[in-house]
Amino acid sequence: MKTRSKYVAPLYALASAVLFASGAPATKILVQSTTPTMLAGLLYMGTGLGFTIFLLLQSLKKGAAPRFIYAKQDLPWLVGAIIFGGVIAPLFLMMAMNGANASAVSLALNFEIVFTALIAGIIFKEHLPKRVILGLFFILLGAMSLCFRTDLSLSWPLLFAVGASLFWSIDSNFTAKIKNLDAIQIAQLKGLVAGSFNIVMAFALGSHLPNAPIILGAAATGIISYGTSLSLFIVAMRTLGAARAVAYFSTEPFIGSLLSVIILKEPITTSLIFAALFMAVGVWLHLTEQHGHEHAHAELTHEHMHTHDEHHQHKHDTEGSSEEPHTHVHTHEPLTHTHDHYPDSHHMHDH
Repeated sequence: MKTRSKYVAPLYALASAVLFASGAPATKILVQSTTPTMLAGLLYMGTGLGFTIFLLLQSLKKGAAPRFIYAKQDLPWLVGAIIFGGVIAPLFLMMAMNGANASAVSLALNFEIVFTALIAGIIFKEHLPKRVILGLFFILLGAMSLCFRTDLSLSWPLLFAVGASLFWSIDSNFTAKIKNLDAIQIAQLKGLVAGSFNIVMAFALGSHLPNAPIILGAAATGIISYGTSLSLFIVAMRTLGAARAVAYFSTEPFIGSLLSVIILKEPITTSLIFAALFMAVGVWLHLTEQHGHEHAHAELTHEHMHTHDEHHQHKHDTEGSSEEPHTHVHTHEPLTHTHDHYPDSHHMHDH
């Protein structure tokens, strides 16, 4: 469990950041050939259809129908995640990309780590130590430096990027509450619903489908930079908690800015350099944060997707239920121990 928590989950989050960052220059190019609303719809529809095909092929290979593990307590969080993260946030991002450099937009998206941590700490009671809070301060300084031009006038495209960050932070906290849906299933549902909504809205606003290369490019970008990235991020978040997972993911703007400068030949500005320096300090503080102490687990009975780690040592009454990960109602006996841990569903204790 310690190895998995310490190395695998952060790697998933970092891989998610790399994949999402790769979409910044691609999105900047694609949005020149269609409207922001239509592009947002095509990106998510590509994700939904791509993962639908993947799940169908996976089920054919296994010779069984696709498994859809669902619990009614997940529904409100799933609907909220789709609305905020699948419908509203991508639209705001496309509007930002349509009026600002992709490198600046990528760095402005670091506001997401601030919003996510604040929502996780204040509303969902995740523990935020002083090191995490200090890191948030430096990231906020960097993000603020991008949202003002030299004459101190606000940049509306970058404010749209800040808005996208806020809605994605709500999405992250809602998605962290979904316990019984597979990460690919969440990305599939979000892609199909959000993609359909945005495409219908685009048609209603007078948009037309772009040519085939743009559609295929948007579908490929959606599958790789949105769908696969989202799936990896969900896996990481279920171990690290929303605030820590977004801290690792916050390396994405640096990668996105670098790709935008290299691929799109965008200029390296003074504000971009200062923003990168402030954010680098903040990200370093988050990446080097450790948390471990003696803590007690009270008896708890619940249901969620799990593997038999040190917190799940129960037995099964029926054969065939040892396949992992799996879900069923199970009881945790009282336990007191010490180990490095994150604020997942089993470590929401007070400090």
